[in-house]
Amino acid sequence: RASTKPALPLVKWDHVISPEEAEAIAGKLSAFPEVKSYRAGSSYRGRDVSVLEITAPTSSELVSVAKLTAWKPTLLVTGRQHANEVSSTSHILRLAELLVSDPAYQAILKKVNVVLHPVENPDGAAMAYELQKLTPTHMLHAGRYSALGMDVQSQVGRPDPLLPEALVRGRLWEAWLPDIYLNPHGYPSHEWVQQFAGYV
Repeated sequence: RASTKPALPLVKWDHVISPEEAEAIAGKLSAFPEVKSYRAGSSYRGRDVSVLEITAPTSSELVSVAKLTAWKPTLLVTGRQHANEVSSTSHILRLAELLVSDPAYQAILKKVNVVLHPVENPDGAAMAYELQKLTPTHMLHAGRYSALGMDVQSQVGRPDPLLPEALVRGRLWEAWLPDIYLNPHGYPSHEWVQQFAGYV
């Protein structure tokens, strides 16, 4: 847990958030009492995969997830399954900021638990991040999938997946039994494909 609350906002809209920056933001948000930020796993190439559990603050030293989920519904949001869908990470981390800083959003925590998994595919995200520096207006499909060139989703639910990062979503699902699950697939505006442009 970070010791001092950071100045907000941490999420800036003027650049793509790298997997390393996402991890740093998750760590800084752990200074807020509503946030439990932790390393939930690692990727094929050894990158950390962090999760933020955001719930109404409590003075308890230990908290039962079973009780939290019995008292109110849980929203689970995972982002960047496809590494070039960069806006999902930005919006997930911005939601975390708002839940700890904006009174209107803080009120939501009285009604729902929020579990955020900002970068599901950190190896692919690292590749896409480096490629976007070279060609910032291209969709960068070489960085879309994982370190092994397969969709992380194809590995979710397998007992012994080739991609260890695929285990995180399943662990979160088993721990929280979410009532609502969101997996946003978002692009920056320059990546929209024109109708009938021959894009396949």
